[in-house]
Amino acid sequence: YDQKSLSVVFLELLKPFIPSDFEMKLLVNYENDGRPLEDLADEDQFMLRFGKIPHLSQQINTLTFVGNFPDTVKRLQLQLDSIISASMSIKSSTKLKKILEIVLAHGNYMNSSKRGSAYGFRLQSLDLLLETKSTDRSQTLLHFITNIILEKYADLANFHTELHFVDEAALVYLDSIIQDICSLERGMEMTKEVQDDSPVLKKFIKTNSKKLDSLMKHGKTAQEAYCSVVDYFGENSKTTNPSEFFPIFGRFIKAYK
Repeated sequence: YDQKSLSVVFLELLKPFIPSDFEMKLLVNYENDGRPLEDLADEDQFMLRFGKIPHLSQQINTLTFVGNFPDTVKRLQLQLDSIISASMSIKSSTKLKKILEIVLAHGNYMNSSKRGSAYGFRLQSLDLLLETKSTDRSQTLLHFITNIILEKYADLANFHTELHFVDEAALVYLDSIIQDICSLERGMEMTKEVQDDSPVLKKFIKTNSKKLDSLMKHGKTAQEAYCSVVDYFGENSKTTNPSEFFPIFGRFIKAYK
């Protein structure tokens, strides 16, 4: 398991050349029949020699896993951090809560003649603030509310500074991250099974097992933080993805600015 000689890029290039059992059977039968190997195409000659390496597919998959592990963990860690930070900051922001109360109050005022006051609203309704315009169509409801905030609630004007990594979290597919973490678990188990007397694999396992455990815990924390903030706003965390939830706040902040 020489990672210096076999880069991840090179290993990925080798994968298409791993012969299937059927292909290997044909090539071995050809060789056993005593037919000249030089009559084979260069690709088939390479595949025959390549396919004779013991546990070829397993070795390449293990080396690829080991080589990709650091970058994969780093990528997933950053994505989980954005979910956790965005979820916690949105839920804990007192200024955002007051801004939404102001939005609700104006919504109730506008609809007071139609029905009784509402105790809340769906987050998707924030998008309607730009679509709802005054009778002369000179300004939107968001313009009106923004002016009210600036004039009477100046301390709330910078509410968006309390919200962190909202745009980054909007790009994350949490279910996909959890699947990637499960894939890393399987890869680590596979590596443990084939480590034998390989000092390289033994060192890798010793160095990175705790990192994987930490990533798994981080994944659970991200799931809990996300479900908590979605449920807090009355949405369904089981059917609402981060790519649907966080953009609502991203669009609202952008429009507000």
